[in-house]
Amino acid sequence: MSRPEDGDGPLRDITSSRFLRPFNRHLARFDGIRLRRIGNAMETAARSGGTFHLWWHPENFGADLSENMAILTKVLDDFQRLRDEHGMQSRAMCEIASHAPPNRRHSSTSGPDPRDMTWARKRAVDVHDETASYFSDEYSSDNVHDSPFRYGRSLVDALWSETVAKQPPGALCPDIGCGIGTYMTRLIEAGFQPRGIEPSLEMRKPGRGAGAG
Repeated sequence: MSRPEDGDGPLRDITSSRFLRPFNRHLARFDGIRLRRIGNAMETAARSGGTFHLWWHPENFGADLSENMAILTKVLDDFQRLRDEHGMQSRAMCEIASHAPPNRRHSSTSGPDPRDMTWARKRAVDVHDETASYFSDEYSSDNVHDSPFRYGRSLVDALWSETVAKQPPGALCPDIGCGIGTYMTRLIEAGFQPRGIEPSLEMRKPGRGAGAG
């Protein structure tokens, strides 16, 4: 749960609450669990007057459209119930931002300060913990046109291959933010010695076989 944040200008930091992960046939048996978590967090926000910020990208629904829309429909059904029972409202980002007093500096009672990098780093790790399975699925597909992430990775791969080809055989290769260890595995297969650093525990789990730590 989060509340509208304030800042020094027209920009407002609206903390995300949860990422609506796209439907995945391999993880479909867990959909009930994640929907309950979303519903419980929405109810907490509705009862306390807070804001529940559920986010996703439109392209996330590009594949398995009917399954994704069915999940979203269940979320909207929960919202309708909370609107009727607790007066919960649906608002655009500009409406949320308008509730934050402009040009007022952060105080100890207004919530996390967007300028607090300690809080920002922790939130970044939390998001990757929540979406680790999504990255595993994305990296496991060879269809680069199936999602924007995979297409973007195909462009990165071209640069990656050029860079790796310039390294001496058996070179020590640090991988900062190694995620699930995909590129570390490729480095090992190419005869290099990768060393990975990844702050997200859930991202590290599948990467441990490649030496992520």
